[in-house]
Formats: sequence, structure tokens, C-alpha cells
Amino acid sequence: MSTAAPTTANRSNPPAKLYIPAAESIVRPTSVADVEEAMTEMDRIHQTTFKSWIQSEANIGYVCTYKRALFDRYMKEDRQTLALVLRWMSLDWSMASFAEMMLKLFYRHKVESRKFTHLLAAVAADWSPEKKAEAANVLLIGETATSTAKFVKHYLEGFKDEKMDAIQVKIATKEEILALVTTVATLLRWNDVFMMDFITEYASLLFTDPVQRAVTIVKVLQRFESLAEKETPVTIVKSVSRTPSESTLNGEEDDVLSDDSMESTEITEEDKEIRRQVAEVMRPKSRFRTFRESIAFGMKVFAEVLEAAEAERNVEAASDKLLSSLSLNSPTNSLFKHDSKFRVDAQVSASPKEE
Repeated sequence: MSTAAPTTANRSNPPAKLYIPAAESIVRPTSVADVEEAMTEMDRIHQTTFKSWIQSEANIGYVCTYKRALFDRYMKEDRQTLALVLRWMSLDWSMASFAEMMLKLFYRHKVESRKFTHLLAAVAADWSPEKKAEAANVLLIGETATSTAKFVKHYLEGFKDEKMDAIQVKIATKEEILALVTTVATLLRWNDVFMMDFITEYASLLFTDPVQRAVTIVKVLQRFESLAEKETPVTIVKSVSRTPSESTLNGEEDDVLSDDSMESTEITEEDKEIRRQVAEVMRPKSRFRTFRESIAFGMKVFAEVLEAAEAERNVEAASDKLLSSLSLNSPTNSLFKHDSKFRVDAQVSASPKEE
């Protein structure tokens, strides 16, 4: 639920001076309740209305323009306080307003970067899965498959940050990852090409073993290509006026233009050349009859990739445990522990020869 829009006076007349107490007098917040208490106390002491002003969605533009340096400083020095303040500020905001604030405040960081996604994950640590997916959906509008894969991977991977000891960001389960990606893919209407590119890019980030990574990517490509028509109809024409991000999405209408729709358009030699080049690189059309079938198939392939990555992690964990056990029980290990003794014995036995 969004807060009521403030008056014009409130928007145009922010607090004349923001009092910032000395660092040593600040008690580091560990919850949103701590932030609320601190802001309320500051307004009481200094007779201001800063709390209501900064929590108003109408003031996002001013905050992101004139207070960005303050947020940048906390990004470097105290990400826990920053995450809690952002969560407190946006408690009653629409997701569109929250996304606008994040993108404007931290525009120096790419949306798929770990600095951005980890901060977002910290802000969203106590959100419901549906709200987390909504945030991803709004922030990923217009992004490429590569950026989307990196965003999802970093957003849900969990992390430990010594500067965020009061905020627990746990790694998402396979089911949580699938649920979020399914929601985003459905709302943004990913087509087969975008889905395939997303999964292959995600797989490249997921596997540590280069051989396993390559094998998985090849399998994904084969799964998608096996469903394609053998030949691309020559009548298919892709609109060259669409942006790359738009061309990866399913629209309400088919992208295929019939011959009848082209009769009234004069076709130049340049148009013919463009069509020829597009036909050479165009992936075949899928055999899916509906958008739901396309999403369901993509999520099935994605689930297989996640399962393969989980199996790899289990093998690596078992191998590490076995190697650790062998190194502890190995006779060579005890020999290394007494290495100094054996060096002394070697010097003693060698001394007669030296004489």
C-alpha cells in the first residue's frame, strides 16, 4: 500500500538542514524498529519532520539527486545500516517506486553486480517470496539474458558479510530459484530464445568444473534445438526497428509477418539484404503451441541444470571430505610433522663422509 502523496510544499521544501550526529554517538541499528526509533527521536530533538519527508515516495527524485553521496558513503562503510534504512524508507512504497530509488541511488553499479544484488537481497531478507520475485521482475525489465542470469544468480546465492552481521541472507533453495524464475519469465514473457540464452548463461555461472559446464550447456542447446523445425520458412521477417531487449520477449501478437501484410510495402534491395542476413542467423521457430508450454519446458530444463549443479556440489563436498580424511591419516603427514628430526639425522649420518 502506497502512502498518500504529500503536498506540493512538502515536495519542494525539504528540511533546510539535515543534522548528522557524530559517528561515535550513533548506535548502529540491528532492525527496522531501531531505525524507526532513531528517526522519531531525531525529529523530536530537532523539531523537524524529516522522517515523514524521507519516507514519502514523492521525494525520491530529490533524495536520489541531493543525498546520493550519503548513501554512497554508507555503501562503503556500513551496508547493514544502509540496508535497514532502505527497508524502513520503502515499507509502504509500491515496488515501482522502490526499484526507481535503487536504480537512481546506485546507478554506478550494474543491476547484475554483486554489490547491487547483495544489497537488494539484504533489504529483501524478510520479504515474502512473492515480493522478492516482484522486485526482480521490475528491475529486470529490458535486461538481456546474460544480465538476467547474473542478477538471479547473485540475488539468490546468499552471502556472509562481516558488515551485515545482523542480517542473515541465506542461499535460496532449488524450489525458491525455480519459483522466482518462473514468475519473472511469465511476467516478462520470455520466448524460447531468451529462455535458452538465460539457462546457458546461468549454467556457465553455476558449474566450477569446466568440462561439466561445457557438457551441461551442450545438453541445454540440444534440448531446445531438438524441438525446432528443420527449416526456417523464408517468409519470416523480423522487424529491424525493435530493440534487442524487445526482440527477446513474447508479444501479444506473432512476430511473423505474412505476405499479405507486406504487399503494400515497397521492398528495397537493402530490405532484401537485411532479410537474407536475418534468415541466416535466425534460430528456428519452436513447435510450442502456447506460451505456457514454452515456459513449462524451459523450467523443466532449468530444473535439470540446477539438479546437475547440486550433484556436482555433493561430489565436490564428498571428495574434499575424503581428501581431508586421507591427509590426516596418511603416514606421510606424520613424517612431515617430524621433518626437523629427520633433517638432523641426515646431517649426522652425512658428517663422516664430509670429513
